Amino acid sequence: MLVLVLEKKNKKARTGATLVEFAITLPIVFLLFFGMIELSRLFMLQHSADTAAYEGARSAIVPGAKPQDAVLAASELLRAAGIKNGQITVQPDAITEETALVTVTTIVPLSDNGWVVPNFFGGRIVKSEVTLICERPPMIMLTGIPRLRLNALQLNLDADDGNNDTSGNNDTSGNNDTSAANGPGG
Repeated sequence: MLVLVLEKKNKKARTGATLVEFAITLPIVFLLFFGMIELSRLFMLQHSADTAAYEGARSAIVPGAKPQDAVLAASELLRAAGIKNGQITVQPDAITEETALVTVTTIVPLSDNGWVVPNFFGGRIVKSEVTLICERPPMIMLTGIPRLRLNALQLNLDADDGNNDTSGNNDTSGNNDTSAANGPGG
């Protein structure tokens, strides 16, 4: 009987401690919960900006496309994702038959698109930029992109040099130096 009385006494004293522990941990749990929601929204905004920039660039690389086509395609995707005040820019301003590259940039302000605490990321943006090669005849693409033309010339030179390595060394760089494999003084 004495044991039962002691257990009841300890239970009453413990209920106050439980309430204090709950009051201390509840704000931390809420902070973590709402922080996860905000970070999930941030990742969704980044993914939406990436997708909008890519789809906008895809719509602008076809022959006959205009920069307005890219802006329209990207803004439709941003609107479908519920993004407000997104900015879309297309470079170059005029797409001609000689245009080799199209760059579409999307900017999403985080302060206008937060769910829980919109001002948590106040003044910050999510930016995505995609550059694609226009669908043009190969010669126009090669003359429009000097770096691509240089790489194509290097590929042709590498294919023409007849890199027939029979030494068993699978070095595709054309460097047949085996002194490193033989060690110093080799």
